[in-house]
Order: sequence, then C-alpha cells, then structure tokens
Amino acid sequence: MLQNHGWIKAVRGHALPALRLFEEAEQRLRDRPAGRGGVVVVAGPDRGGTDLPGAYEEAKGVAALHGVPPMLGPGAGVRDVMAALDGAALAHLAAHGRVHSTNPLFSSILLSDGPLTAYDLETLPRAPELVVLAACDVGRSAVLAGDEILGLCATLLAQGTRQIIVPVISIPDIETAPVMIAFHRLLAAGRTAAQALAGAQMSASGGPAAQVSARSFVSLGADGGSRPRERRPSVPRMRMGEADAGRSPAESLKTV
Repeated sequence: MLQNHGWIKAVRGHALPALRLFEEAEQRLRDRPAGRGGVVVVAGPDRGGTDLPGAYEEAKGVAALHGVPPMLGPGAGVRDVMAALDGAALAHLAAHGRVHSTNPLFSSILLSDGPLTAYDLETLPRAPELVVLAACDVGRSAVLAGDEILGLCATLLAQGTRQIIVPVISIPDIETAPVMIAFHRLLAAGRTAAQALAGAQMSASGGPAAQVSARSFVSLGADGGSRPRERRPSVPRMRMGEADAGRSPAESLKTV
C-alpha cells in the first residue's frame, strides 16, 4: 500500500508530483471537520447495458453493511451519482473502468447512461472523503509534459479526497465482490481503510482469479480512520477498459 512516509520524499522523477498530492491529502486529514457526509454505493452496467453481475452483488452487499440503498440500474446515471458524491464521507463505485492514456481527464467509470470522467469529477464542489473504485486499471495515472500526473485518482486527490482504495490492474468481476465486502465489513467494524484492505487481502480465499483481485488493490492518500458511523477457475468476466480490449482475460491475469 502506498502511504506518505518520509523516506518516499527522496524518490526522484515522476513520484514527486504525486507526493505533493499525498501531502495535501494528509493535511486535509488533519484539518477535516467531524461528522461529514454519508455513504454512497454505486454499481455500473456491463458494456452492453445489462447488469454486471459481480458489481451488482458487490454493491448490494456493501450497501447492506452500511445501511444505505445502493444506486443500481437507471438510478445510477452520471447526474444522480455526481449529486450523491458531493460531500459524501464514503463512496464505493463498482463498474467498468477505462484509462485514457493520451487524454487522462477522459479516463472514466461506466455508469448506466454513459461514462463518469475525471473531467466530471473536477466539477465536484466537495469531493468524497474516502473513495473505493472497484474498476479495472483506474489506479493508473498518466504523466504528461511537466511531470503533471492526471487521471481519476489524481483528480480526486486534487479535489479534496483524503484516501482512495483502487486496483492498478484488470480485476475479475465475480471474484472482486468478496474481497470488497470483506474490506467494508472491517471498515464498518472500526478499522482504518488501509487496515481493512490489508485484512481483506490476507483473508482472501479461492482460486487464482480471487487472489489476483485481492492483491490488485492499493491505498492512496492519507489513512486516517474508518468512515463515520451511520446508519483454478473458468475464465472470469473482467471489468476491463479499452486499454485491455486487445488482450484476453487470461492474458490480463498474467500481468500480475
């Protein structure tokens, strides 16, 4: 898990702009007001517009743990999700992800009526405090001229998000739900997000696809506590983006 330790500041190259974002996230953790926002849980569709089975079950399980209704189907459109994200304490989005390497602000999460882009997230008045992006590859960012880092995670951190839990490779749809539900169970029990992620990863069971899913997630930003208390397998379907379109799911798993 990537945390902001002092020794990282000595790293040269493209890590340095990212460290500024992490330092700002740590400062926001120190300055944050108590009792902010609620919980938002979203599931996106398959690319054909049908349900993405693992994402839907994941959203239902996560929402039940936090005592909130999940946003599913037509109710999970870009406008409604953006409104729900504004000022949320915790946001969980399970969907197809796409990393746009040449125009990172068009990197996106697929919702019921189209993509939610990094450009959209730049317009949020108040970014969620803790964000879980259970979508392929969206933990990756693009480095442009001037060593500027752009992408979904960089945008959220720059907008005020304190911490992001996100995969850095393609993840299998069905096998991702158990590790995410285990993560939220630990989070709801009072663990910090980084602790909850580590616990879910260590307790992950199942075949290679389940192990790939568990170990693909990292923690970015400042780990500062849990959410406010409120009420050998067959080839799996992947939550892959266009960057993976030329690879088979089996080839994607080999990238680990």
